[in-house]
Order: sequence, then structure tokens, then C-alpha cells
Amino acid sequence: MEINLSFEQEEFIKLALEGNNILVDACIGSGKTTSIQMLCDKYSKEKRILYLTYSKLLKFDAKQKIKSSNTSVFSFHGFAYYMLKQNGINSSNDNAIKLYLANQIIPLKYDVLIIDEYQDIDTEMSNLLLSIKKQNPNIQIIAVGDMDQKIFDKTTLDIKEFITSFLDSHIKLSFTFSYRISNNHAAMLGRIWNKEINGINDECKIEYKDASQALKFLIEQNPSEILCLGSRNGLMTRVLNILEEVATHKWNKKTVYASIKDVDQNVKPNSDTAIFTTYDSAKGLEKPICLVFDFSEQYWNLRLNHLDSKYEILRNVFCVAASRGKNHIIFVHSQFENPLTEEILRISNNNKDKKSQNTYLISEMFDHKYEEDLTKLYSYLEIKEVETANNLIIDIKTNDDLIDLSPCIGVYQEALYFNQYKIENEINKYLEVENEKYWIDYYKKFNANNNRSINELILFFIALQTKQQRYIKQTNIEFVNEFEKLAINNRLKTLFTKDENVQVSCHIAFEKDKNNLEIFAIGLADVLMDNVVYELKFVNELKNTHFLQTAAYMLALGLQKGMLWNVRNNQLFEIRIKNKDEFKKYIAYTITKHRYLIDKNIELENNNDSMLDTKNELSNSSNSNDLIDNSKTVTLYTKFNDIDTSNSNIENEFNFAVIDVETNFFDKVISIGVVIAKSNDFKVVDTNYWIIKENSKFPAIYSKSLLGPLCRYDHYTGYDIETYDLAIEKLIDFLNKYNVKHWFSYTSFDYRHLPKLSNIFQYHDISIVAKNKNFNDFIPDYFETFRNGALKRGYGAESIYRLVTKNDEYFETHNGLIDAIDELIIMYALELDIESFIQNKRLKKKRGDIDKYIETNFSINLILNKIKNKNSNNIKYSNRNTNETNLLVYNRLKDGYIDTKDSNVSDESNNKRYLDDTNLKQKENNYINTSKINFPIQKKTSPKNPHINIKSKKKLSKNTKNDLIKLIIVIPIAVIVLIIFLAIHYSRK
Repeated sequence: MEINLSFEQEEFIKLALEGNNILVDACIGSGKTTSIQMLCDKYSKEKRILYLTYSKLLKFDAKQKIKSSNTSVFSFHGFAYYMLKQNGINSSNDNAIKLYLANQIIPLKYDVLIIDEYQDIDTEMSNLLLSIKKQNPNIQIIAVGDMDQKIFDKTTLDIKEFITSFLDSHIKLSFTFSYRISNNHAAMLGRIWNKEINGINDECKIEYKDASQALKFLIEQNPSEILCLGSRNGLMTRVLNILEEVATHKWNKKTVYASIKDVDQNVKPNSDTAIFTTYDSAKGLEKPICLVFDFSEQYWNLRLNHLDSKYEILRNVFCVAASRGKNHIIFVHSQFENPLTEEILRISNNNKDKKSQNTYLISEMFDHKYEEDLTKLYSYLEIKEVETANNLIIDIKTNDDLIDLSPCIGVYQEALYFNQYKIENEINKYLEVENEKYWIDYYKKFNANNNRSINELILFFIALQTKQQRYIKQTNIEFVNEFEKLAINNRLKTLFTKDENVQVSCHIAFEKDKNNLEIFAIGLADVLMDNVVYELKFVNELKNTHFLQTAAYMLALGLQKGMLWNVRNNQLFEIRIKNKDEFKKYIAYTITKHRYLIDKNIELENNNDSMLDTKNELSNSSNSNDLIDNSKTVTLYTKFNDIDTSNSNIENEFNFAVIDVETNFFDKVISIGVVIAKSNDFKVVDTNYWIIKENSKFPAIYSKSLLGPLCRYDHYTGYDIETYDLAIEKLIDFLNKYNVKHWFSYTSFDYRHLPKLSNIFQYHDISIVAKNKNFNDFIPDYFETFRNGALKRGYGAESIYRLVTKNDEYFETHNGLIDAIDELIIMYALELDIESFIQNKRLKKKRGDIDKYIETNFSINLILNKIKNKNSNNIKYSNRNTNETNLLVYNRLKDGYIDTKDSNVSDESNNKRYLDDTNLKQKENNYINTSKINFPIQKKTSPKNPHINIKSKKKLSKNTKNDLIKLIIVIPIAVIVLIIFLAIHYSRK
């Protein structure tokens, strides 16, 4: 087909063929890439042309259209990768330019260098261009792009200054005619960008529809002609779900590409498929019909309010999205939102107040940041590849037609192997945070009988995250076959047991900068073992951000070493951080895109971080029993043969505290429970409990347990406290009141969340003693332990409590006060002197009956009387039946759900105290309303015994006997039925 060029394009080709350096500013839809391709075909065959473009998509398009054999088309990274290969150097695509520059590769000789989309180059790419020019000083340079189409804010490079300097003497040209859009629409975009755009496509129609009209329109269209742009969590995805439900024959996984991320897509669209993606991925895409969702004030303000957003970039993102349809552009609006106007888009809001506090997800916080900053961060890491025995690739298919299965496989490898990873728990957490009634109801129906397979639940989880129901309704359930399943299992077991500590919650709290900006990073580390954090990937190629992510988990957990493992190809890397303090500051600087202010003179220092001593390591690890290197002879515990201190005081009697904290999904403390006891007999002296209002407004896994022992007492309001800092102040005053010097908790989780206590009081981890056979006489001989006597698994507070109290019906409530009490009970039941927990020495002390101890010390009436005395002006409560034994009352309080028949307290009244604050922001109200959902009261079942695969000498339980009786009856009946069936079958023959 013959292409008619504008006079601007003809002038460009003429001047280029004359040998001039040219810089072209080309508006949207002006045919700049077509002009470059036609120019390449017109050059003399003797000319060696290097054509560099930003993306693979543009590279493939150019290769298909350019006919001349003397033109080499590459992306920037692709060119570096190719040259490294030519020089016998292996590299990942991500590090190709770095290695190219580091090895001072000499490029081939070229006569013409053409740069397409120059506005998207970064510092590394600019250095690559300079190296090419250095080896080819007389090369002709042509750069074509549009600074107003710069939608990637990924570099600190001043591109305008660089490109002007790089071209030296050059001619500036403009392409002002847009072949894609109409004149009115082009004029509007031109006014926003303050540039001339002349739309010459009078056939391009602009329309406005609501969602139902858009749905009806799409049903009648050919998918190959459709491009839809919008938020993945918005109206666009809901329309897609309905479309694939009602018109499956036309709209399905074979005809529709729906992106789930903006970078590193595992599945690529083609010209025959509909595309559903975000504004940020719209660059280079065009279709005859484009539907633009979420083009609203609300979505604009949401994006603009991000800490790292820039007005100019966001304006470009929205305007580029509004120009992708060649024949028809439809803006799909919601009745609940206001359309985005030209006036709003033209007003620069770079000085708009940003949030003073921001929370980032560790798994995502390095995405879309400045490449130069990521390179600087990467330089803080010491990385060593660890040799592995088998590097065979586990080649699992990562797509089901146009559905990307890569996130499913990432979840699958952990859900398949690790006992602690429960996909049902992950789903429930996500549902509670998002609080979308549609998905909550959907899950109730989907898993009504609790009989879904792991694969089905994983697909639902990914559907929940992406909001795409195609994962549930169209994806092949067996996306991993038996051979691949076995391969994953065998590879993981080379490093891990099935009972490792997985999905470990952690956070980084950055100090406020001088502008009072406060940021946090939260995440879930994949595996914590032997004081090392492991980050597991299942990808074609590891990227630098994967290494930074692992290092961030190390920082969050206070660890010296991390391991990054690509399970797919068995690549394993050991990671250490050279200077943790500077690394931490530079993370904050990087993820906020320089909004977080740091000392500009920060320089890389030698790694002088000293190794933590044993005590500090134990205090900073939630899996501290695994700190010991079992290949060496290490004496951590000094064992005394039953030294009885019942009648002696190693130290004069003193008061000590046991403290427990609970956190929300942002890893902020929502409640603190403390019990103070005497060191000699562990008798309770006092208790206290605070619910932190600023943090408890947000969702938490155990938010229904917040009121704990007080939830059965009407309209309790006594222990609400406004802020975390105020709660810490009250806690310190309370401990000082009783002259407390030592405080305890089960694992160092609480220690990490109460850092201000470490400078005032001495901390001790109860679990170090409780889970070690040298101290805990209740641990049977057949339980698996490390050489130092510590349990390999099953050492959580709930398991240990059951063991030492012989109460198999016990459940951990996750209420701060009750859990603190339970941890004190563990200490009492172990029959050890308080010094055993302080000095890690076995000092036996005989105790009284455990049930009597609980009855005497933990009466609900005793607790409430103390509360009444302390907060008489704030407390409102009604007495219940005081004839019940204290122990019965205590045990009944340990139900994680509210028994409305017994307590006459509903979910609504239980959470009523949250709903009175009318000054809360709307977003916080959405979170708070999570607690109003009426989940059915669930009957608790006993968790699986962590030592189930160990031969036990215990007698069979009643339930086990009943199961055996059923089997004895059922099996003979099944055999008889089978015999009858076979007899009938052969008689017919």
C-alpha cells in the first residue's frame, strides 16, 4: 500500500538523506516511526544504519516494516546484549548495558544512528550512545520523539539537554499533523500540552458512554479492533468480566489480552486480539476503537496525590491514553465520578500537598523508580553466586493462551511445599483488607463446601488480586502437571524442610526527614531459616530489583545475610549489605523519588558492620532456635542437672513484665497487653491493656479479638488511647510504677515493635527456653530437635501452651492481654526459676497446680476490678454471672469469635466504638467498615499436630477410633459393590 507523506515528513527525509543531524519533535499520531522506516529504505545500500528504539514492541514493528538489509534494528538493551555475545560475554538483559560499558566493548562501525522515542532514554542508555559515537565520530545522528509523550518517569537524566548536546550541530524539525485523531480533539490536546497539533482524521469519532452502554457496544464488536485503557481495579475490569461471561464465544482467553502488570509481561498481545491494559502501558498501542475508562477527576487526583507523582508525567499519561483510537474514541464514565476536564489537566499541581506519611510494599517499592538510583542502591550489595548441583530448568508453561500464569506458579511453589503456607489464610487476609462485598460473597459461594483444591484456591487468589475472573472461569485448573510438581518439590527440599517459617511479616520504619516526611515499608518475607531470609522466584531471568527486594527484607528483619533463589533454573545468590545505615537512607530517597531528603554527601563506605552477638541475634530473629550452626560444636545453653531453687532466692524478689502486641496489615501496633508478676511465685501483680486508635482504624487479621476479655461487657471504652507514642509513654510509666527491670515476650516479634523499651528495660525471649528440650521437660523424646535441643518445628506459643498445660483444646486468641497472660502461664508451667529465662540456665523450681494458678490469678472479675479502679470515669460495664468459676470464665473468653447467644453482644456493637469518629477520612471509614461484615460464626477445629509424621506412643483419640470403625464398615461394602459390578459386566460379555 502506498503511503502519502506530509510535506513535513518529506522535508525530514530530504534533509536526512543530505547527511544532516536532525532532531524531530513529533506530535501524537504524526507517523514518526513510519517516516523513519521509509527513510531507512531510501538510504544507499552502502550506508550501515543502526536503528535503536526504546521498547521490544517498537523493535518488532520496525523489523517487520523495514525492507533494507543494511539496517540493524535493536532495543538499547538488545544491542548491548548482542555486542556482549559477540565478545563471548554472557549477561542478563537487565544488566546488558552495565556490562557493555564496564567491559568497554567496541561497537561495530556505523554511518547512521537513528534514535526512536528519544524522550525515554536514561543515563545508562545515554552512556551507550556516547560510546557508539566515540567509536564512530563522523556518524550521522537522527533523533525522533516527543517530550510530551514521555510517560515513564524512570530517569534523573535531563533528556533535552543531553540530546541537544549529543547531536552537536543539527536541524530542528516538527511533525504537527496527526493522522490518528480529529481536529477538535487534537486542538484540545494541543492546548493542554501548549503545542501545535493539527488533527486531519475527520473519520475519528469521539463519544461518551456509561458502563452498560459500553458493554452493549463491545458485545457487537470484533475483538481485534478494540483497545481498552483504565485502572485494573476499576470499571474496565468489571466490564471485561461481564463481557467474557455473556459473550464467551467471542470474548475469551484466546481473543482478549488483559494485562496484570505494566512491566515484564509474560504474555504479549498481537494484532488479532483485544487489549485491556492501563494508561501507563498505552505508549505505542493503537487500535481502530479505543475505550478510555476512569478518565475522571477522582482517578486523576488519586494518581496525583501519590508521593512520587509529577504533574507533567501524569498529564502526559492521561493525554496519551486519550489519543489511542484511530477511528473511534469512547470515554466510559461512571455515575459516581466527575469527568476529567481540559481545565483540570492544564493546571500544574506539582506544589500540591503530598501525604506526610506513606506506606510502601517491599515487593513493589522498587518498580518505576529512577534507574540511576536503583544502580546506586545495587552498588551497596555484595553478591556471590552459590554453586548448585542441578541447573536443569523446570520449564513450566507460564501462559494459558493469553492468560498470564506466572503469578500462579510463584504462589504454587510455596503453597505446594510449605506446611505453614495456607492459601485460604492469604485469601481471607486479602478479603478483609479490600472489604469488597462482591468478592466476599463470591468466595463464600466458590468455597462453600471447603472442598476446593490448592490449584483452584490459587487461581481464585490471583483473580482476587487482579480482579480478573478469567483466572477462575477460563484457566486450566491443572496448570502444573505431576512431573513439574515433583520437580519443584524435589528442588525445594534440597534447602528446606516442609515446616520452615514462611510468609514472615516484617517492616522498615524510616526516620522522619527534616520536612517531617515519615515513610514505612512493609512486606512478607518468603522463608526465614537459620537467621537467613530467603526470597523465592520462579522467573526466566532474575532482575536487579529482585536483589534489592531481598536486601530490603534483610534490613526489615535485622539480618546479616539473605539468599535469592530462582527455583526455575536453580540459580542461588548470597547477598550482604555493605553499609546498612546508608543503604536504608538511600532506599527512602529512591522509593520517594527524592522527596525524602538525605545528606547529599552520602558516600559509599566499607562494610564495617560488626556481626551481632548471640544475644542480639536471638532478640532480632523470630526463628532464633535456628541460629546455631549444627556443623560446629556450639554451647549456648548451660545445662544444670535439676538444680532446685524452690527454697532459695538467687536474687531478691522483683517484679517482671510479660508483654504482647498485635499489629494491623500495615505492621503498625494496634494493641498492647501487659501482665506484671512477682519473680518468686509468678503471682500476678497487675495487668494493663491499650487499644491504639490511630492504628486500629485499619484492618488487621485479628481485629475481632481487639476487645478480648472486655468484649462481653457493654460499651467498654476504658483503654482506648489515641496514638502509639502515647501508648508507649503509658506503658513505660506503668512498668516504672512497679519498678520493672526485665520484660519478656514469646519470640522477638514484640521486641521489634517496641524499640523504645530496649534502652530502658532488659528484654528476654521466652521461646528460647520454652522450645528447648534442655529446659522444657514436657517435650517428648520422639520430637525432632536440633543438636542444641531446640525443636525443629511446632514451637509456636499455641503448640507449646498445649504441651505444657496438657490442654489440647487451647487456641491462641491474638488478643494482646490474653496472649501476654498465656505466655506467663507457659513460664509458670515450665517449673523454672525466673533466672532460667534471663540467663538461659536450667534452674528448676517446683510450682503448684497449673489450673489452680490460672483460677487464682486470672479471674475476669479481678481484671475488671483493676480496670474499674484505674478508669472509673471511662468504664461502663455490667456484671455477669459471678457464680461461674474463674477458670470457666477465662476459658470462655478465649473464643476468637463473639458468641452472641451468650454475651448478647453483636459484631456491630463490638465495633461501635470505631464508628463514632466522624472526622475520619473516607478511606479510613472504608477500612473500618470491614468489621461490619457479618461473617458466620465458625466452629474451631484443632490445628494439625506439627509433629504428625513422628511416631507417637499416645493412645488413639475417640475421634480416631470412630474413623477406624467407619473404615471397617465402609471397605467391605465397597468391595461387595465392586464384585457385583464386575459380575454384571462380564455376564453381559
